[in-house]
Amino acid sequence: KRRLDLLKSPQQENEQLSDVLIRIAASHAHFDIEEDSFILRQAGYFCMSILLSDDEDDTSESWIRKEMNKDYVYDYHETFLRMLNTVDMPKSHWLLKSPFHIFSFDKLLEHYPNALLIIPHRGIDEVLPSMCSLLLTAADLYFDKTNSISRDRIIKRCCQFVDTEIECMMKFRKSKNGILAQLKKHIFDITFENLMKDPIGVVHQIYDYFNLHWSNEMEMAMRD
Repeated sequence: KRRLDLLKSPQQENEQLSDVLIRIAASHAHFDIEEDSFILRQAGYFCMSILLSDDEDDTSESWIRKEMNKDYVYDYHETFLRMLNTVDMPKSHWLLKSPFHIFSFDKLLEHYPNALLIIPHRGIDEVLPSMCSLLLTAADLYFDKTNSISRDRIIKRCCQFVDTEIECMMKFRKSKNGILAQLKKHIFDITFENLMKDPIGVVHQIYDYFNLHWSNEMEMAMRD
């Protein structure tokens, strides 16, 4: 019986993992070419794991966001992309999608001064439920879903995380050191609602604003 239980255990774990991945996909679409979060993660910069911690103390999460050496993180990030660029250069440009860049726009722009920033906006009443759902689903692998204490802590940290994202964005957009004025032509704001209604139209606006080359071939590829 013990041997049978041992054989069943991996199968049950795989079924649980498959179920979790399906529910995560409902909150966060998976793409073959995923965010550059993985590059940041290799440099030890990954905020989401701290959000899933069951500790009441948020010291670790605060340290990663505020005190961790971001110069090292973005040195590694730039080195990684330069190496990748030598063997697999894109036709046009690199696309960086990690949400964690929002905490360190200053470091990002130090390493990529010619970066073009696309800032998406979505209502907080849609962001919070989506974010909490994603984290609670991921937490199913680690915590008992009936444990209301763990669940409430994760939701609290999720709200704090979003608050900090907003704070960092507002600080960046209200910068008075002259950097933002120089970067104004490098920043384009879009709304999530418009992107969902007319994705190709919004991408066309982005390309026009940044004076990037638009081709019929690219549009056909997007429609396919």
